[in-house]
Amino acid sequence: MNEMQLNQQVAEQICGARESNGREFHWGECVALLDGQVVVVATDLDAALRALRALDSDPRRGMVFEVATPICDVLSAPLEESDIMLDPWTDLPSPQPISFVKATPGKPLLPDVPEIPVDWQEP
Repeated sequence: MNEMQLNQQVAEQICGARESNGREFHWGECVALLDGQVVVVATDLDAALRALRALDSDPRRGMVFEVATPICDVLSAPLEESDIMLDPWTDLPSPQPISFVKATPGKPLLPDVPEIPVDWQEP
């Protein structure tokens, strides 16, 4: 297991159980991990990142996250064939009329003729 996977596993445990290695975490805390170990707990992400970079300046190492409710990652979840809706159409009830309009055929009304300004001249 590489460092990124180890950090991800610890972050998921912290966000899910709000606990890791006997230490309790609270919603909104910002945690920095390095090699799967909690190295910093701060009140904001910037402070946690600054403290992590003070310990290890390599931007490819470590992880910073906020303790929050876990969000289901739909893209990595396996897709079951039964979850696919094959027939998206449904029969909706016909709307009930609320009023009637009676139309009678007739001659259409002509549009108003625009007024042409007097100072306009054709070239």
